Amino acid sequence: MKQGQKFKFHYAWIIMICCFFIYGTSMGIGLNVSGIFNTAIAADLGWSISKFSACTIFMGGMAAVALTVTDKIFRKCDIRLVLITSISIYAGTIALKSVCSKVWQFCLLYAVNGAMTAFLHYVPVPLLISNWFKKKAGTALGISLFSSGILGAVMNPVLSQMIENHGWRYATVANGIIIAAFSVPFIAIFLRKTPEEMGLKPYGAEDKPASPMIIKTSPSEVDPTEDYHVGVTPSEKKKFFRYSLVIAFIAYLVSSLSQQFAHFASVNGISAGIGATLVTIWMIGNMTGKLCIGAAADRFGKRKTVLVSFSLAALGFMLLCMGIRFTPLLFAGAFLGGISAPNNAVVMPLVISEYSKGDEYLYYVSKVTISTMVSTAFGTYICGAIYDLTGSYAVEFLLYAALTVTALVFILKIIKKNRGKA
Repeated sequence: MKQGQKFKFHYAWIIMICCFFIYGTSMGIGLNVSGIFNTAIAADLGWSISKFSACTIFMGGMAAVALTVTDKIFRKCDIRLVLITSISIYAGTIALKSVCSKVWQFCLLYAVNGAMTAFLHYVPVPLLISNWFKKKAGTALGISLFSSGILGAVMNPVLSQMIENHGWRYATVANGIIIAAFSVPFIAIFLRKTPEEMGLKPYGAEDKPASPMIIKTSPSEVDPTEDYHVGVTPSEKKKFFRYSLVIAFIAYLVSSLSQQFAHFASVNGISAGIGATLVTIWMIGNMTGKLCIGAAADRFGKRKTVLVSFSLAALGFMLLCMGIRFTPLLFAGAFLGGISAPNNAVVMPLVISEYSKGDEYLYYVSKVTISTMVSTAFGTYICGAIYDLTGSYAVEFLLYAALTVTALVFILKIIKKNRGKA
């Protein structure tokens, strides 16, 4: 890049802001605040929390079903229309909780809500960042995904106060309106799927000639003569795809552990206050990881970054195991364990970009996300079942450390030293 162009603004950063609000509103203001509503709704209707939480299985299940067609819809339809429709229905299902009083009604809303998350969480943001950034893609992705933590942290106390003052029915309507208000205008006015639509090149394309986007619908349609990535054959792509399914499931499963901290505290004679603090520290680790992992991948390469991030997460689970009787180790373990969430959200798109690009990349991202949604649907249950089976969180922490190392081994098989900058 020429010296005179060093600080030249590129529209790609506007796209990143759009991604920030797409992900931040749907995940941060939508999913990440659901816990405060679940407790209030269950208490008001006289249900057990487990009875109400069972409704969320429909969300993960329908998301997994919808993800089988997301790549086709994003290819064939205007991305703005798809996202505006999805976020509007998503916000509407949240607001409609205000009129529900039966379990089946909540199950229905969660099912529709889950189907819409397939078009909002995980798929569109990596797609847009991949299209618009040839440089700084990791940084842009990390900042975009950081939104879920920061917006969730801001809205949790706001909505909690609203529930306390006006009731959960009023607050659910307000929550739906806020989600739509902070996302739809950005999508409608500023969002474009590719820089070519505006006569532009991706950010950083002046340093490296951009390859044309190639539309594929499945791995079987990939032309073996096409050189997508040096050293990656079509058979390897299929193998890497299978690895990615395993990695995504493990990464999301271990990141579900924070939901067990309250129970962990109660069965180990730890105060409820410390249990709540562990959740907060975990979220700080989550947000820090999202900011740092993407930028580190741009600066030091994917291989080194992933090696460090997964190793730190594994260390975090080990510290949690050792810290059951020593609170400072618990806090350190919670912070490092929180990195497991960005290991899924930030690392997986970077890993998939190692063996695919363009709309083929969209295909793989959407299919790998199915594994994440399955883990979402059953992750909390699996965490609880492991404790019920072993009777020990120490065993569970060590198991999660081992699973994290296993996922790292699969990732290093995909990210080779001689492939690109990684």
